[in-house]
Amino acid sequence: MNPSVMNSTLGRQVSLTGVTIAAGNYYDLDMLEETVEDPTGSNKYNYVSSDDFFWLNKGNNTISLGGTPGGSGYRKVTLTYRDGYLGI
Repeated sequence: MNPSVMNSTLGRQVSLTGVTIAAGNYYDLDMLEETVEDPTGSNKYNYVSSDDFFWLNKGNNTISLGGTPGGSGYRKVTLTYRDGYLGI
């Protein structure tokens, strides 16, 4: 319950209040677009209580998961990092 993802390297956190994510489900937090969706694509941004959406610095980043673990005790995050730039 009340999941959160924190980038301690930057001191920024995204947290969701009143949310319990059922086993086998997930919420997709898009840090670039600042959106939150469930597996069906439904908008869940209204649960965001701390909206310090963050990026990943090059090199090491310390990412922490918060909230109450489920019955199995497992919590998981998948991070996708795309290094890109604009220009010719």
